[in-house]
Amino acid sequence: MQLSVHLVGAVWVAVLLSFSLCQDNCQMKDGQPGEPGHPGRDGLPGQKGEKGKPGLQVDLSKEALIALKGDKGEDGPIGDIGDKGFHGLLGPPGLIGPPGNPGRSAGSGLSNVNKAAFTVVRKKNEYPRYNSPVIFNEELTNLNKDFDIAKGQFTCKVAGTYYFVFHFVSEGDLCIKLISDSKDNVNLLFCDYNQRKSSITQVLSGGAVIQLAKGNSVRLEPARITGHHRETNKMSKTEMSVFSGFLIFASG
Repeated sequence: MQLSVHLVGAVWVAVLLSFSLCQDNCQMKDGQPGEPGHPGRDGLPGQKGEKGKPGLQVDLSKEALIALKGDKGEDGPIGDIGDKGFHGLLGPPGLIGPPGNPGRSAGSGLSNVNKAAFTVVRKKNEYPRYNSPVIFNEELTNLNKDFDIAKGQFTCKVAGTYYFVFHFVSEGDLCIKLISDSKDNVNLLFCDYNQRKSSITQVLSGGAVIQLAKGNSVRLEPARITGHHRETNKMSKTEMSVFSGFLIFASG
């Protein structure tokens, strides 16, 4: 037993002696890398950092907002018309106007001599003749007898501006001339053509404002249209036709 102990001790002494002798001169082969270790645990939270510098201050006052106001944008489209508003309150009475011109004394009103108006009616059992005044049967209004119903003609007695109008019923094609021997030599043609083959009544109307001097005349005449294949004087024999005229204002 003692021999074994002494043998082991001798071995360790030899190993230690050889190790100490090779520390400077002996080279050993590098060992194999070890296996990777397991990930470590999270570290502890760090210390609180220092307080940062203050940021820029923004002035939101009214003056600052005005200073930052941008350019004016383009006008938008026009909106729809709104609902009608309520009636406003009645305003105060206005100032009294200046006095008017003195009126005429009693009994000094205008007489029929300074007026002119007529309406005559035609209902004849025949068509009117070409190039002759249309003859009427009845007068509804005829101040001062300015319209000669026998001749079918109005003669001006009060110089001024007149309005003449007619409404004729036709049984077919009808053309009427409004003629005046005034300084303008009025000669207006009005036509209405019945395109239907069957008989049907139609209305032909026309009118004009004419300036007349005393003695000028106005009349209506049927007109024959050159090249037209049908007669153009088919004024109704059963329906009434009307011719009217009146003075709008007299000349100075």
